[in-house]
Amino acid sequence: ILNVLLLGYGGAGHSGGFLTDVIQVVHFDFKLEKIAFISIPRDLWVTLPNGSSNKINKAFTLGNRSDPINSGANISAQMATTVTGLRIDKFISIDFNGFKRAIGYELDGIEVDVPEALDDPWYPIQGEEQNTCGKSPEEVAQLTSQYSGFQLESQFECRYEHIHFDVGKNYMEGGDALAYVRSRHGSAGGDFNRSQRQQALLLAIRDKLFKLEALDNIPGFFKQMINHTDTNLDIETIKNLA
Repeated sequence: ILNVLLLGYGGAGHSGGFLTDVIQVVHFDFKLEKIAFISIPRDLWVTLPNGSSNKINKAFTLGNRSDPINSGANISAQMATTVTGLRIDKFISIDFNGFKRAIGYELDGIEVDVPEALDDPWYPIQGEEQNTCGKSPEEVAQLTSQYSGFQLESQFECRYEHIHFDVGKNYMEGGDALAYVRSRHGSAGGDFNRSQRQQALLLAIRDKLFKLEALDNIPGFFKQMINHTDTNLDIETIKNLA
């Protein structure tokens, strides 16, 4: 048995760049020859190792400055173990830009079998987070004092775009795939629907790996993918997983 923690986070240029949008445990049972995806909602309230009560997606931010990714992943793994009862052996982490490049460049796009239609008129446009949408400083101040959270965000429509995915097979490039798994307002089920979409995307990645016959050239493909991710998996372990 092997358990691998998958972490997806914003990275540089994003507010709260080290908060994890995606927390998934991939459980490999070699005896039964089965793989299970276990989704952990990012808003799950926990007691972190520093003693504070917070959402589990903050665990990754608690890494030390000298090695923030590996140490943050270790803390995230501790919390995933607390939630699932499973010992976490390995991790793979990826930021938004790395995710888009891995999907778009290395996999040349993927075909996702969308289980439920997604329609989100409030998907954030990168780089527009501070756009005042033509409002004066006085108007911005008034809105800020009057609203908070999404009620405040929705007052600035120019910061968002409308995304839509129909049920069934959808071809996705890197940006499409990121929007699909990251959308917050496109379905009523919140984090639970997000988890379902993330798993659908992981299955699409698996299918594309077989189609590309990437598993026949593990060292070469691993070398390409490692440019976009951080992981403590080595080539020998990857070969065994394949």
